[in-house]
Amino acid sequence: RVAAPQCWDGKRTGASDHQAHLAYAEWNRSGQKVCPPTHPVLIPQITITSQHTLQPGDRPATWRYASDVMAGTPGGVTYHADYM
Repeated sequence: RVAAPQCWDGKRTGASDHQAHLAYAEWNRSGQKVCPPTHPVLIPQITITSQHTLQPGDRPATWRYASDVMAGTPGGVTYHADYM
């Protein structure tokens, strides 16, 4: 399951790291999700869910997605999606 950030800085449509212009909302003390002051514009959240059927002999720990290695992280720790 990939849930995209739902807060935008209101200025940039992209960033060199492909992340800095967006942020995730956080729960406040009243139980509402709110955007941080640095990213005050609430945008629709896109969520993508995928399901993989395992077969005997499959080793999902060795599976890699095309964008699985980002920003120097080891393979297997990221999962990336785009919406246009």
